[in-house]
Amino acid sequence: MGFDLKNTTNIQTIVSQMQCIYFVSTQVMVNLAGRDVTDVFHGMHPDYVYSRLPAFHIGNLKNYEESESTKAYRQLELEIEREGLYKTRYSYYVMKIIISFLMLAIAVSCYVQGYYNNWTSLQILGSLILGMYFWQTAFIGHDAGHNGITHVRIYDHLIGVLVGPIMTGISIGEYQLTH
Repeated sequence: MGFDLKNTTNIQTIVSQMQCIYFVSTQVMVNLAGRDVTDVFHGMHPDYVYSRLPAFHIGNLKNYEESESTKAYRQLELEIEREGLYKTRYSYYVMKIIISFLMLAIAVSCYVQGYYNNWTSLQILGSLILGMYFWQTAFIGHDAGHNGITHVRIYDHLIGVLVGPIMTGISIGEYQLTH
């Protein structure tokens, strides 16, 4: 394309094009402009996305040599993939959701019982458990926002919509834009 990455207008044009085609944070694009993003990209995208990359190619880094830490990181990542450690255990998420709903039920029960029985410490306990519910549920939303549950974008987005706005009040779209 011939873009000069030092030119802010060109960066904004690239970012705008990327956002139209692929839902991505502006800040991420600007922070990574002009850098080798091979490992960052690989860590955040499934294999089928690579076929779309040629449309976004704007140039190559000159005089780039891999550091020893980059080589070691890539070797470690290959070992992790070979061991199957990136595979999702769906039972983990089922249990996480069940436990989250149990925490919500206990939190509401403690708070309501504390309110009607004028027992402040029970209300405080309910509030603490409610905080833990939001904390744990936000982790599910985080994983969905990074396509880390099913690894299928639409399914993870649907999970994010269910977990985000419905269970925590946090918009998955806003989360993805700012995280």
